Amino acid sequence: MSAVADRVSVKRKKSRQSGNAAKFLSETSPQDDAYENWGQYLMSRKSPRPLVKVLKSDSPPLGWGLEGLSTAEPTRALIADCWTLVGRGRSSRAEGSQLSRLAKQYAEAAQAWLAAEPGQPGVDEALTCLAWAEALPTLTGLLDAATWRKMYDRLVSVAEDAIAGGYQPETLASDLFAIELPLTLAYLFPEAKALRRLGASATESLQDSLMERLDGAGLPAAADIPQLRAWLATWTRSMHLATAGGAKLAKKAMEQFDWLVRQCLRLMRSDHSQVLWPLDLKPGEGTRSMLANALKLTQDPEDKALVALIMDGEKVRDHRLPAEPGYESEWSGFALLQPDWSPREPRLAIDFSGTRLNCELSVKNKVLSQGEWCVDVRVDGRELAAVSDWESICWQEDE
Repeated sequence: MSAVADRVSVKRKKSRQSGNAAKFLSETSPQDDAYENWGQYLMSRKSPRPLVKVLKSDSPPLGWGLEGLSTAEPTRALIADCWTLVGRGRSSRAEGSQLSRLAKQYAEAAQAWLAAEPGQPGVDEALTCLAWAEALPTLTGLLDAATWRKMYDRLVSVAEDAIAGGYQPETLASDLFAIELPLTLAYLFPEAKALRRLGASATESLQDSLMERLDGAGLPAAADIPQLRAWLATWTRSMHLATAGGAKLAKKAMEQFDWLVRQCLRLMRSDHSQVLWPLDLKPGEGTRSMLANALKLTQDPEDKALVALIMDGEKVRDHRLPAEPGYESEWSGFALLQPDWSPREPRLAIDFSGTRLNCELSVKNKVLSQGEWCVDVRVDGRELAAVSDWESICWQEDE
């Protein structure tokens, strides 16, 4: 009984410590001594685990899947700088003149962001908010109390507005704002009850997004396929944050995510870029880390075998691979015809979601043709224009 009482006493003591330190988050006029206590508490707490241990990656996780997006260079630079800061941590931060330079650098950047008018609710603005959110715990050692609280309050406000419907639904940016941002804040600051509520709401939205934006087998609408890896990236990060924070995701949502990973591998070229991407667009350095983190969630042995085959060039026995390399989705308006999982095999990708056909034909690691497949229909010499979208009439395959 004594040991049990001691453990209960320790838990209550830790709870009081976190509660006292977290008062800084709700003070109308934050004081320097309260800020110092808050920073010391963040440095000494054992939970939650640092983000670098939740999302293990050789490159910033926020940089995963950005190849198909027109992300501004300042955004990419901020992502890299903030992740470096996250990796450094407060316990091993620089000292002396180096610390002074870091403090000045981040203080100027933070104040400039706070002073600027909120940007358009697009991907760049969302990634900027996420980069600052990830760095917030470490920034207590570099920013003054007023600046840190203003950043925290603004990020929480953005997350609250997004969840309340302040951002356009059914876009990548909306998931970054309304799902990943509140999950990031809720994971990093579980001491704040308001953020725990935001995190719970974001977890529900994450499951809804997976169920509504995919065709039942992991493929989004054809118009979103160029951003497939960006969707996989934000959902992978969000699922890790949700589960690390104690959430249990619905089985159907997990199944959709599992299929999404399969589709990402199915659409991968031999150079690890994606079908229908411009030929000069190369895969990002975080592709392998993104898939490794996704596979930690699914633990799918067939997808692990596909990674070995497609990304590592290993010889994999057929019985370890999924049965159907080809795929067609009338809901998505997309089809991929290939006889085998190896990207060296003949492959034809077809986007038939509109009035035009967009195709890519490749053989033995080489793209032979890419672009619109023009169809010219004439009656008595008069050209007939298409008046409806293409659709799939039948699917035929050789066993």
